[in-house]
Amino acid sequence: MDVIAAGAEETHEQARNYTFKGRLANAADATHQETATAHCADEETSPWPDPSGGCGADFLLCLSCENSRVHTGHHPRLALLRRQLISLRSSWPEKLLRSSP
Repeated sequence: MDVIAAGAEETHEQARNYTFKGRLANAADATHQETATAHCADEETSPWPDPSGGCGADFLLCLSCENSRVHTGHHPRLALLRRQLISLRSSWPEKLLRSSP
């Protein structure tokens, strides 16, 4: 299995175990850490701590963390991420396609 397929499979398995646990926000908060998919309200209390401190989560896990905050500024990049993930479906292993919604 190539690296991309292995990564897609791992991400899919992780995503199946998590749902959106963050909060919707009306606007950005300058005290929050920016991530690729959301803002982090408190990276020190991450469910996926990094051994050297802070959060060690992959950016795709941010949305399943209670510390995540999503505001309208995130919508375009979340829509793009969704579109890009869907465009990769043709390279997913058959077993992932059977189990995806």
